[in-house]
This record gives sequence, structure tokens and C-alpha cells, in this order.
Amino acid sequence: VSGRCAEALGVASEPSPELAISVLRAFGRRSPVGPEAAAAVYGYLERHAEAAALLEPLRRCGAAVIVVERGQPARPPGDVVWEDVGGASAVPELLPLYGSRWRAFFVDGLGVPAQPTLEQALRRLDLLVSRGSEAEAHLVW
Repeated sequence: VSGRCAEALGVASEPSPELAISVLRAFGRRSPVGPEAAAAVYGYLERHAEAAALLEPLRRCGAAVIVVERGQPARPPGDVVWEDVGGASAVPELLPLYGSRWRAFFVDGLGVPAQPTLEQALRRLDLLVSRGSEAEAHLVW
């Protein structure tokens, strides 16, 4: 059903930004899709101006809405990084998963760090030291 008939019946022919946000939030428990499919939801939000206002609260509260792997919980922006050239932070990188076209959406829109932050590096260092991996700890720096 579409067009005027759908409108008269109150049936939406396209999801609302609120529904798209709700779907992403549900991925925080377990994402049934991988990055390729999640990109369709992100693209929808990117195309709808009113969605920008809905993304801001997600950004502020650090909601887990970033799909990194199918079957795994989505991650909050502080648990991923756009690009980690040295790979020392061991934080999932989004560039290889989504491609350069999505940088502005993730970094500017959702607040994903462009590069590993000091906090992420310290968490990695703490993990390595707690495991007794001092030999690997120098890689973080």
C-alpha cells in the first residue's frame, strides 16, 4: 500500500527517523546485521535533516548504535575509532568496515574519535599490563 491510500490508512510508506533510531538502539543488545546492512539505516538518517536532531542525544549519552560485526552488540562511539594507523589501540576501526564516505557521519555526527584517544590507549595499556603483557605494552605508544 502506498500513496494516498496509505496516507489515508495511516500506513507509512517509509520508516520514520524515530523508528530508524529505535532499530539502531536495539542493535545494542545484538545486531542481526553487519556493517553493510547497517549502512542503509545510517544512510537513511543522513538523508533526513530531522534525524540530525535525534542523533545529538545519542551522541551525548554514548548510545551503542555502531554496528561492527553481525551477531555482536553494537558499540558506543567511545568504543570504536575511525582510523587507527598503527593498530596499537586494538579498538575496532570503522574506516575498513564502512569506507571513507562515512567519515563525517560517524566522526562529526556520532562523535566517533577520528584517531585513538588517550583514554583508549590507556585502557589498552591497562589491559596489556593486567595480562602480564608488558612486552606488548610499548606498541600502544
